[in-house]
Amino acid sequence: MKQKILLILILMVASFLRFNNLMWGDGHFFHPDENNMARSVAQMTFENGLHPDFFAYGQLPLYLAFFSALIANYIQLFFHYLLNSYSELQVTSYKLQDVTFQEAIFFLRFWSAITSVISVYLVYRITRTIASEKYALLAALLTAFTPGLIQAAHFGTTESLLTYFFLLILFFCIKIVQSKSDFVSSSRLFVLLGISFGLSVGIKLTAVYFFVSIGMTILLYLNRIRAQKQRFALLHRLLLVLLVVVSTLLGYSISSPHNLISYKEFGDSIRYEINVAQGLDVFYTRQFEGTTPFLFQITHIFPYALGWALFVIGTICLLYALFKGVRDLFHLHTANRTQTLILIILLVSFFSFLIFNSILYVKWTRFLTPLFPIFSIFVAITAGSIVPSLTQYVEKNYKSYQFLYQSILIVIIMYSLVPGIRFNTIYARKDTRVQASEWIYENIPQGSYILSETANVVDIPVGKIPASPAGRRNYTVISFNFYELDHPSLRNTRYEELLIHLEKADYIFVPSRRIFANHMRFPEKYPVINAYYEALFDGRLGFKQVHTEEPMLNDESAEETWTVFDHPTIRIYNKTTPKTRNEYGKILNQSISL
Repeated sequence: MKQKILLILILMVASFLRFNNLMWGDGHFFHPDENNMARSVAQMTFENGLHPDFFAYGQLPLYLAFFSALIANYIQLFFHYLLNSYSELQVTSYKLQDVTFQEAIFFLRFWSAITSVISVYLVYRITRTIASEKYALLAALLTAFTPGLIQAAHFGTTESLLTYFFLLILFFCIKIVQSKSDFVSSSRLFVLLGISFGLSVGIKLTAVYFFVSIGMTILLYLNRIRAQKQRFALLHRLLLVLLVVVSTLLGYSISSPHNLISYKEFGDSIRYEINVAQGLDVFYTRQFEGTTPFLFQITHIFPYALGWALFVIGTICLLYALFKGVRDLFHLHTANRTQTLILIILLVSFFSFLIFNSILYVKWTRFLTPLFPIFSIFVAITAGSIVPSLTQYVEKNYKSYQFLYQSILIVIIMYSLVPGIRFNTIYARKDTRVQASEWIYENIPQGSYILSETANVVDIPVGKIPASPAGRRNYTVISFNFYELDHPSLRNTRYEELLIHLEKADYIFVPSRRIFANHMRFPEKYPVINAYYEALFDGRLGFKQVHTEEPMLNDESAEETWTVFDHPTIRIYNKTTPKTRNEYGKILNQSISL
């Protein structure tokens, strides 16, 4: 009973961390994928056959948001009917099938948050199969506070749903390993496994990587049938494989029917996404130039998405589990055979998914989201294997240090939770872009000419102008395309345009680290961009940094999308020394050769 109460409390905390200010952004939506998905939902109608007009992802999350919004509208209409006349009901009912952009955003985020909470429970159930109750609770607790999962839950994208289905597939794989070898009891699990796999691929095609776990489980189960020399063993095995294939196709067809109906649009989109993943030169992947697989994830993703404590301890526990799994693999005849197989499935699933995604040219944080809860699982499994023996040793030999030992364990656990608490402050405060905009409206005079950067989903300033002084929205904001500044065929044209804007500019906005951080690593390849930012930052352009809006977290060195979508640092510069176009040209030409 006590354990159940603790689990409920953990799930309640996880819910708070994921639903806290779910509609963050003060009415502005800064995530490009989320915007694309919401637009897809908002244009869907029954008349167009619920065509998504967007194929970078599958239709399942889009349909979840669409039908959730319709149900919510019907519920509102029902209460409206109770409180108003039937004639008013007829007038309003025609709008029921229209899903607004904001409704789409809300329900996309709702499903991200709710599946993220359920994932915490699945972590508990998975860990419970191989460790005791209290260590399963530890795994759930660490997962609840994992920053990367909290962030994914606040985005109306696919990451939380994929994580949920990855864990669900692992759970069914484990149940199959634990099950008896009779057809009736196992067939239900294989059907559920196949449907879960089909639905996950219907969310995002890269979920095909999940098949490693499924394939390994099937092979283990079929080998067990063969070893037991059951009657009709061959038929049994064929039927189970057929069940998985059919249920997978069924789940995929139901969740993303337009991938089959609109196969040409789907194929074109997937080919483009594959080219991007393999290194197609597009502006939003330049942070990955010159990066090293695995090293990039170790230095720019895991420490931020997990927190340093969970990352370091989790990595040690993974290595320990790998050693233990390989060692026990040669003793499968022992009583711990099932637990060893479960451990091997978890290890193979983790490392295969890590390898597949790490060797890609693009290395976005979101690609590794399904792995974040696995760290917590291995911490709990390793703790369950080591801590009891270590506790007995301390009690027997160093009883006077028992309190210190227990305190150290508690401190380690609490320190592992701190990153999640700190990360949640992002959603407890106004978005940095909104705060920066408020400063802009209060401090930058009307009529100012502002040089900013392109490729932001929403440009600053955003939000409503303060009541006074009036007219402060009358700015000329240039969203300059710095990405083309070093393009061979456009360099001279863009360079001349930049000099014109510098001469006119009263202020310069640097709305995130996206451009300068990605290009200043390669001064030979991007000489003009480097010359511009170096001269801006060291003051040679005659601009002074007058305001910086930054979150409580100092994590600009993380993978780009970790910061720019929900907590970018914004820098604002004011012209203090006016210069002519020729003078700006001389300053920049000191560093470049055109």
